[in-house]
Amino acid sequence: MLRRAWRCALVAALVVGGSAFDHASAQVCGDPSGDRNVTVADGVQVLRAAAGLDSLCATLPAVCDVDGSVATTVADGVNVLRAAAGLPSLRRCPTGVTGVLGGVESDGPPPRLEIGMAPIPAPGAPVTISDIQGSTTVTAGSVNVLTLTYDISAGAAEVAEAGNISLIVAASSSGSFAAGFFELPLEARAGTIEVRVTLAANLGPGEFDLEFSTRSEQVVSQYWAFRQRPTSQLPVCAEDCSGNVCGVNPRAVCGTNPATGDCLCAQTNDASVCTCFQPICGVGDPCTGNSSCPSGFFCVNAACCGEPFCAALCDTPLSELPPATTAAVASCEQGLWQ
Repeated sequence: MLRRAWRCALVAALVVGGSAFDHASAQVCGDPSGDRNVTVADGVQVLRAAAGLDSLCATLPAVCDVDGSVATTVADGVNVLRAAAGLPSLRRCPTGVTGVLGGVESDGPPPRLEIGMAPIPAPGAPVTISDIQGSTTVTAGSVNVLTLTYDISAGAAEVAEAGNISLIVAASSSGSFAAGFFELPLEARAGTIEVRVTLAANLGPGEFDLEFSTRSEQVVSQYWAFRQRPTSQLPVCAEDCSGNVCGVNPRAVCGTNPATGDCLCAQTNDASVCTCFQPICGVGDPCTGNSSCPSGFFCVNAACCGEPFCAALCDTPLSELPPATTAAVASCEQGLWQ
């Protein structure tokens, strides 16, 4: 289940002239010119640095190390030129947040990775995000797809009327923000947006919060914290359950998922096939057969839980499981798996 918490810093010293965010406190990854736009001119500066020539990158090595290789290379220059052309490119300048998040994207304009302090909401900052849906269990290198509902007009009048609105995505642990953040331009002042968060390949085991806020001109809304619980590598599903008995005692274990418990065999609704599932009971869309379930899901027989439903196979990524998976495990103890 999601964890909601609003964060609003009360440190007035960090608020400059009543503004919630001073752009001078952050630099855009791949923007050595400092105009907050990644352009061909920036790519030229990075390529000059890679060739050992005079460059603005001399004093901004982190801004020019776009791929996070701890060196400014031709590959960095190519990535900046691709970004300037609107093409997919790496945004992994070395900063704290890239040790947690490998990237953030949506279907809208490409995001910026900012190096420096995340924006600090002013006291009394508006609340503009009303809901976030997505998985709270993640694995290193996986993609967590989140749906956010927001309304810029829910804030003060100056927020509702301002232009240049964006979504800020940061990360925190034990109340402390990691350095750096991603900023996604928003094309509408209210609605829902799908955000695809890629977890870092070297993500550690500790829990952390994804922090979401909106920014309209200089006004930053309160943050919504969404808890993330990393798990170890997903288990490998057994090749089949032909040697196990489905849906009766003793439970037929075919693997272990550290986030949800034992993976168990159950009867599918098609041709009485017995296969290995994540331990969920009745959490999924009603189904008439495997063809009516999403990829990675099978239709579980009605005899297991009272009605057929789409259940996730053992090797289906946790980010694709229904949000109520963990809460439903207890109901399985007296239902599907006994």
